[in-house]
Amino acid sequence: MKLDQQEREAVLRALSALPHDHPARIAFDRGADPIALMHLLEGDDTVENLKEIWLAAYHRLLQRQGSYFER
Repeated sequence: MKLDQQEREAVLRALSALPHDHPARIAFDRGADPIALMHLLEGDDTVENLKEIWLAAYHRLLQRQGSYFER
């Protein structure tokens, strides 16, 4: 799923606690979405943050599609 600028910034904030050479940061820089990053992280707050970011982005996507289909 393509993230908008606000969503991308939220992911970057969530990943900012990780070292710059962490595999999750590298994967995100290469285009991985938040769900794909979760297997690279241990079960901490970062995983929960990424889940929330992805769910919010997916919800907005569904809303945009819904308004498109309602036309």
